[in-house]
Amino acid sequence: MTLTLSVPPDYRLWSLVVSHGWSVLPPFRVDRSRRELSFAASLDDGTPIDVAVRQTADRLRVRVSSPRPFARTSGPAIRRIVTAVLRIDEDVSELHRMARRHPEYRWVPRYGAGRILRAPTAFEDAVKMICTTNCSWSLTEAMVGRLVERLGVSTGDRRAFPTAKDMASKPESFYRNVIKAGYRSPFLVELARRCASGDLDLEQLRSDSLTPEAKEAMLRGIKGIGPYAADNLLRLHGAYHRFAHDSWITKAYAERYHRGRRVANRTIERRYRGFGRFRGLLYWLDMTRPWYERDEDFGMEVEA
Repeated sequence: MTLTLSVPPDYRLWSLVVSHGWSVLPPFRVDRSRRELSFAASLDDGTPIDVAVRQTADRLRVRVSSPRPFARTSGPAIRRIVTAVLRIDEDVSELHRMARRHPEYRWVPRYGAGRILRAPTAFEDAVKMICTTNCSWSLTEAMVGRLVERLGVSTGDRRAFPTAKDMASKPESFYRNVIKAGYRSPFLVELARRCASGDLDLEQLRSDSLTPEAKEAMLRGIKGIGPYAADNLLRLHGAYHRFAHDSWITKAYAERYHRGRRVANRTIERRYRGFGRFRGLLYWLDMTRPWYERDEDFGMEVEA
């Protein structure tokens, strides 16, 4: 199946690719030579799909395949998944207007930055975020890789991320001994079981029906998700008022603005308070600017 999706004039697929580390975690893949992002997902009926996306001007060209037959009527469901993952409906025009008033941030609208890549489901986002806590990025990659390899359903040449039901079927010992998730193991089990049973509906986080405060309260009520993880997850669900301070980003700030001298979090936050509800997002973009600048021209998407 091939789909064509329209995107806003300020949309840049490659800006989304470099916006977040999710793009290098399975089941995402990045083909820099083709300027293509691909990922695996599962439809509501359990059908695994493989999705590959490229941008040409104001269109996304989406190729979808599956090892199982899927109905042509699956188109709307696939569009919803692609739209959610690629943040197509996320309106960043207000952020761009604010950034244009500040010479040091005019690169944000120029690169079409502001949309942050997320997983096909809020459950996958939450599991991956727990796997980033108190560890190196290489350990995060290893844990997520083992989860996908051991529990994910094949889409052909890769596997989709396991569902809550898949993860809930395994005991804590599986996460300790096989996934090697350490102290995160009971948190992963409890999260999976709550979501699988319907006790916790994380997909509500992607709805405008919840306020940023309600989203934060839901996240902070999950064992294993503290302030750092909650703040980062809020950014994936359209709430940008929190700063998600951790050792990496505060060090980056110190090097950028204070010659390596660490400063209090409140000092950092003062710099961005003029950006209102986007203050936490501006902080993230400011510190990740080198990710964008090291890549190619975001305005020159590959032609078909």
